[in-house]
Amino acid sequence: MFLTIMAVIPAFFGALFFLTPERMLGNYGFVVDAPMKLLGYSVGSMLIAIGALNLLSRNFTEPSAVRVVLSTNIVVQLLTGAVDAYGTASGAMNSDGWGAVAMHAVFLLGFAYYLFVKKETPP
Repeated sequence: MFLTIMAVIPAFFGALFFLTPERMLGNYGFVVDAPMKLLGYSVGSMLIAIGALNLLSRNFTEPSAVRVVLSTNIVVQLLTGAVDAYGTASGAMNSDGWGAVAMHAVFLLGFAYYLFVKKETPP
């Protein structure tokens, strides 16, 4: 269930970024010109791909394969959370960026739980 949820959420946000980059980037205070719109498409594409990874790997039973998926998601959450924190703290993003930082932190804790504590395929 965890990987299914972690497939749906990024795919949903990815679709929003891909289909409505002006609105999604505008929510964070960005002025959306043509290059920023292209960035929105790119972010959306990557989020959809992360959703696909999680959906397609949700039934993995091989421990090494599960570790790769969980570890990759941890890296994504660490890096994007750090970028969003920097962007918000520096004023490049508006204060809505802190919500994104909190979301990445919650997701990171979920993936870390299954990788380091539970040490099994998420249900």
